[in-house]
Amino acid sequence: MKEKDRRPRVLLTNDDGVSSRGLKIFAELLAKYAEVTVVAPERAQSGMSAALSLEQALYLKHLCRDGLADWWSFNGTPVSCVKVALNEIFDYETGDVPDFLFSGVNIGSNCSVASIYSGTLGACIEGILYNVPSVGFSICTHDEECDMSAVETFGDRILSRIFSGAYHIKADTYLNVNFPALPSSQIKGIKAGIRGRGRWIREYAHRKDEENGAHLWMDGTFEDIEPEGSIGDHSLVQGVYISIVPLSVDYTDYQELSNIEQLLCDTTL
Repeated sequence: MKEKDRRPRVLLTNDDGVSSRGLKIFAELLAKYAEVTVVAPERAQSGMSAALSLEQALYLKHLCRDGLADWWSFNGTPVSCVKVALNEIFDYETGDVPDFLFSGVNIGSNCSVASIYSGTLGACIEGILYNVPSVGFSICTHDEECDMSAVETFGDRILSRIFSGAYHIKADTYLNVNFPALPSSQIKGIKAGIRGRGRWIREYAHRKDEENGAHLWMDGTFEDIEPEGSIGDHSLVQGVYISIVPLSVDYTDYQELSNIEQLLCDTTL
C-alpha cells in the first residue's frame, strides 16, 4: 500500500482507566478515521500530570483486538502509558510512531488550572516530546453517565478537520478541548480560547471515619479570577461553548529573557 493511501495510525490513552466509558466513545469516534491502538492505565490515574511510574514492576497486557481498536492495559501513569506504547508497541528509534496521539475523553474539566494537574494532558505533553501531534478531550462534569452527545457530534467535526488536513497541529503545541456537559442541541458552537486564570481554595474537607478518626479529604471551591468577557476556557464552557486551547510544552517566557540578562546575569566574567 502506498504511504498516502494508508489509514492514519492513532495512539489513544487516558487517565480514567482502560475500562472507562469516555475511552470507548473516543475509540468509536477515532475508528472512523484511523487505525487505533489503545494503551491506557489499568486503573484510574487522575491528577497525575506528567508523573512517571518508577521503582515498580510494570505489566503491559494485551486485552483484545476488536472492530474499534487494539486494546492494551498498563499499570502505569498516563505518561508511562505513552512511553511504553512508543517504545514497545511502536518503535520510536526506527521512526515507527503513530500519526496522532489522543487522550480522553476525560470525565472532569481540564480547564484553567486543572490543565496543570491533568493526567489526560500529561499524556499529550509526552506525545509532543516524541513529535507526535496530540489532542486531549474532556467533558466538564464528574458524572460518569453524563450525556456525551456534544462530544460525539462536535468532537467528530473537530476530528474530521484534523484528519482531512484542514488544520495542522503546530509543532511543540498540543490542543486542550473541553466540552460542556450538555446535549449537543444546546451547544452554541466551538471557540478558541486561552487557559483561564483561577485557583482552588478551601481545598480540604474535614471528615471522620470509624477506623482512623479525623482526616482530610481533598475537595475545594474554584475561584475564578478571569476578567468578565475573557476567552478563558472555563468562561467559554460556562457560556455553553466548546473551548479549544493550544498549549505549548515550552514554558519559557521569552519576553522576560532580556530583563534576566540585564539585571540578573553577570556579563563581566
